[in-house]
Amino acid sequence: MGKQRLRLIFKMAIHRPVDALGTVVIALVLVMVCASLSGFISAYSHAIQRGAQSSFGAYSQQVNGNEDVAAFMRSLQDKGEAVATSYSRQNLLKTNTKKATSVDVTMLSGAGDLGVLVAGRYPDKPGELSVSREVAKRLQAKPGDYLELVDVEQTRKQAAFTLVGITENPASIHEVTAIAISANQSIFKSSEVWLTNNDLKTIDEVLNHGGGNVATVTSVIERANANAVSYQAISPQVASLFLGLIIVVLLVAIYAVDRQRRRSVFQVLTALGDTPGRAALTTCTQTTLLALVGGAIGWILACISLPTVSRWVAAFFEQRWNQVEWTAVSIAALATLVMITLGGILSAGVTVLSLKHHKRAHSERLSPRVLLIVGIAGTVATLLLIVSRQLLIFPLGHRLAMIVGALSIPTLAYALTLFTRKRKVTARLGNRLQQLTLGALAIVFALNYYGALYASGVADWTNWLGRQINGEESYLQVTSATEQAVDNLLERLPQLKPRTAVFGDVSTNEQMFRITDSEGTQCFKTAKSVDDCPQSNLDFIYVASGGLVDKSFINHAPKSYVTNKGAVTLIGIGIADSTITKMSTVGGLIGDRNLENNILSGLVISPDSPLLNQLGVKKPQSYTAIITGFAALPDEVQDEIRANLLIQAPFATITDSEDPQVRQIRAQAVARQLLAVIVSGAILLTLAAALVSNQQIERRLIELTGGGSKIKVRLVKSLLISYTVSVACAVILGRLAAMDRVPFIRLNSAVSHDYGLVWTIGLSSLLFLIPALVIAIRSSNTIPLTGSPKSPNNP
Repeated sequence: MGKQRLRLIFKMAIHRPVDALGTVVIALVLVMVCASLSGFISAYSHAIQRGAQSSFGAYSQQVNGNEDVAAFMRSLQDKGEAVATSYSRQNLLKTNTKKATSVDVTMLSGAGDLGVLVAGRYPDKPGELSVSREVAKRLQAKPGDYLELVDVEQTRKQAAFTLVGITENPASIHEVTAIAISANQSIFKSSEVWLTNNDLKTIDEVLNHGGGNVATVTSVIERANANAVSYQAISPQVASLFLGLIIVVLLVAIYAVDRQRRRSVFQVLTALGDTPGRAALTTCTQTTLLALVGGAIGWILACISLPTVSRWVAAFFEQRWNQVEWTAVSIAALATLVMITLGGILSAGVTVLSLKHHKRAHSERLSPRVLLIVGIAGTVATLLLIVSRQLLIFPLGHRLAMIVGALSIPTLAYALTLFTRKRKVTARLGNRLQQLTLGALAIVFALNYYGALYASGVADWTNWLGRQINGEESYLQVTSATEQAVDNLLERLPQLKPRTAVFGDVSTNEQMFRITDSEGTQCFKTAKSVDDCPQSNLDFIYVASGGLVDKSFINHAPKSYVTNKGAVTLIGIGIADSTITKMSTVGGLIGDRNLENNILSGLVISPDSPLLNQLGVKKPQSYTAIITGFAALPDEVQDEIRANLLIQAPFATITDSEDPQVRQIRAQAVARQLLAVIVSGAILLTLAAALVSNQQIERRLIELTGGGSKIKVRLVKSLLISYTVSVACAVILGRLAAMDRVPFIRLNSAVSHDYGLVWTIGLSSLLFLIPALVIAIRSSNTIPLTGSPKSPNNP
């Protein structure tokens, strides 16, 4: 390429500094985002990989299966060639400092070297254990300390252990776990999983015929990575497809931004005798070089910012990222730069072909009537698919709805804007780049639908898993606690009283009492034992303490258990043999949905209720305490609450709604919604810039004839309206598709869900309309009609 052409390319850039800067910025952002996302995803996957490897420890296989598999693995265990595992929830006490917490314990029959060691050593003999970093922090423990494990699920016994090591799971650094070695073989009688390096050819036939499963590090990593990419709502293949489409749309937008100016220069060069190919290459080289410069800057900025940003992102996902994944960052940046270069070559070819084959305007090719028909039919189909999924007619309906909705809803919105236009001139001008616009809006819909679907699904899942009390999503529930433990806690921390509900279990030494619904009542009338009615519903009876939180539940019972006359059936059950000892009716009750499918469910009576005397209950034998808003308390207060309760009631069971796994999934939901918001906004702004650039001559004429901003906005009005409808419908339909019931069809849901964050993040994509409007009304006084420098003779 000669010096004159290089000089021409340089003058083209400096003559239009604003457009040149826009091209640089778009390419910069594109490369920086692609490189950063690649680095984040790679680091996330490697953390999962290291976590999976640490769960195998010194072994390569995890085996479980039927009795034949179990017998073979026990024989290996007896020979020291396999290690049996037992999983339970236990309380871990450090009595000398009055520290305690509840942990997930993996009990091993031998050394396993599980977890990533950060201090001390791995347990290698009975009576030794290691704990996660989070547990060590809560207990303020270090290697060499003596701890007590209280098994509240299996043995109901207390055992002393020596802490020899502190470990960490890179995939979940805040998990609350412990690994211990025990010589008590009764613990492993019901073991279902073994760790081994041994050859399993002896039981190959059993394993191959479905008698068991063998998990390896590789298989666990592959499954974990697939779940990290998709997590139910969308397959990894579709996710990759959308990523490719997003990059293509943004690349097309880079070269569409100054298409009008390049075409003007192309016409001048061909008029001066240049060949179409060389002229097109000259005009596109300037945009390509600017984009490459911007991409290179984006690559450099990504390398500078990633070390700091990666630490923040890793902390947000509660993972340990050892270092920045520079290989993944470099590959993504180079691939994006290559695509920018190929886009420039393709743009030059399109410029030549477009002059040889003049096409009709998009408004003539895509009829508003056809768009309207496709839009209406597709929207109806989208709604039917969502409803069919919720009614369990078509379980994959919500996934297919994403694809059908992406093709139909932006089309419907665009068609409606075409029908409302009164001026043919602005209608045709607004339809420029229509295929690109509709394709990009399809991606916008799909991203926002998926983001809302995923986030709503996570909210639904975590709320049903953790349940709620009066809409509270954060709580600490303690069951089987003693009265003294609860009273001492409230005396020590009086600020907890307004947020604590205490309920006593109604039972005696010989029998326990439950309530049942109308169907259970019919069965128990003739049954001798509870076992005779295995399908019947039973719920608890509690005595309220009369505190500020629980007093509102007095004389309330689950609504599905209470008859129209306000009564419920009570049965007595023998503790020794489950026989039905009595059956009576309790009246004067109020049906309450908040006591159904909740962390607190059952009949709640007052401390002075006559029913207690009738049942022969003088005082509850154990208590359930529920502390609402637990996550809002400082960490040191949370640790103190757990410690106070468990030191005085070692066999109490603690349920914490803020499980590390739940927090990680919520973080994923927020991240995916934010990604949808950012990408959707970037697509809107690049499309608006492309349309405005393509309308330079028309906009200059509007200004010369005294037209104002309103007329300019009309040229991109269809884009703005279509974007608004696409985002809003995507968030609403994504939320609807994830609901556990169809509104006004299934009204038996008792748990109330708070999706404020889902709505806020999802609809925040609409804030990008403001900068899009600024682009739409910007002045074109500095834009010459022919691409030549502005002069007195060429206004």
